[in-house]
Amino acid sequence: MTSLILNEIPEVSDVVVGLLHVFIRHTSASLMLNENADPDVLVDMNMALNRLVPESWPYVHTCEGSDDMPAHIKSALTDTSLSIPVGNGRLLTGTWQGIYLCEHRNYGGRRRLIVTLQGQNRDWRTLWQPTEEPLITADDRFQRTKMAKLYFYYSAMNAGKSTNLLQAAYNYRERGLRPLLLTPDLDTRCGAGVIGSRIGLKADAIAFEQNDSLLEICRHEHQLSAVACVFVDEAQFLSRRQVHELGDVADELKIPVLAYGLRTDFQGNLFEGSQYLLAWADVITEVKTICHCGRKATMVLRIDSDGRVLRGGDQIKVGGNESYVSVCRRHFKDGLANPFQPTLPFGEQDEDWSRFRSSHRPPDSGRIVRQRMIDKRGQLSLTVNHSATLANLLPH
Repeated sequence: MTSLILNEIPEVSDVVVGLLHVFIRHTSASLMLNENADPDVLVDMNMALNRLVPESWPYVHTCEGSDDMPAHIKSALTDTSLSIPVGNGRLLTGTWQGIYLCEHRNYGGRRRLIVTLQGQNRDWRTLWQPTEEPLITADDRFQRTKMAKLYFYYSAMNAGKSTNLLQAAYNYRERGLRPLLLTPDLDTRCGAGVIGSRIGLKADAIAFEQNDSLLEICRHEHQLSAVACVFVDEAQFLSRRQVHELGDVADELKIPVLAYGLRTDFQGNLFEGSQYLLAWADVITEVKTICHCGRKATMVLRIDSDGRVLRGGDQIKVGGNESYVSVCRRHFKDGLANPFQPTLPFGEQDEDWSRFRSSHRPPDSGRIVRQRMIDKRGQLSLTVNHSATLANLLPH
């Protein structure tokens, strides 16, 4: 509801210091100030309220159905009004805070809000404040003394890191603040200087090279127009010096930095950027995804066009679903790219595998061949074929 309210009350941008009051005129709906970065928060809040106030209780007040009284109780447990301070033309909400309208009926109708804005506008500041002494609000003093942090969000492939980055950057823009987006020039999957996600979200970014100074880039952009937060995509490609400079951005420029990237490569080794982010970041958070077996995926396998696992090659090779698969540690060790491929031993190189396949002669028919397979439940099983040949079991 934050952007909707601001669109209806554009006068907020003229208020130097004031208060915005929002009131809902209903007893079966409510207001809430909560995190707006992750939509799962709303799912969990809804689950928690339904557990606290189930419709299955023997309520007496059921005039409008089984959800009637539960809606009143949920409304009483939350808020019917919110008061939010305003300063320098914007709501002084936290970075991740947003206004939500909570509908507690299963089929709610139209809801009405009363929004009241009180405060001093910019004309008053011009009239009463000396020109050499700009008006300083409590928020300004906080901005001058606050301690910015370096955040590192890591995961395996396809966990939604870029989606989270773009959502967080959008939250800043929604509040009239400027986010600065950076991406390595190595990543051109969505075009040079573009951060994109698998679900289609995109945003322009500044592409930097490995020799560029991120501190100087951020300092220059901050001088052109105030930067509220710095976002770095594909942070595993950073150099040791660049990670150190991101710490300087937080410490010297007082600008928070959010870096998103992989932790390890396809051989299980730390990237240089990830290694020093894990060592120097103030806050380290894992973005979770799952393996095909249902366990949490923490590792990455590189595969070829035939779906075979690759164990050799350069550490850096930019690619997506066609080149990498996220798996759990167990299946990383087994070298399985999907549940229906034969096992490739962990330490075996591609040249050895090709040489073995081309030189091996199929055994006589009737010889027992044992093949390890993964069933649909992700459980390891052993299949015995009396008439199969080893050549039939090799991937084609």
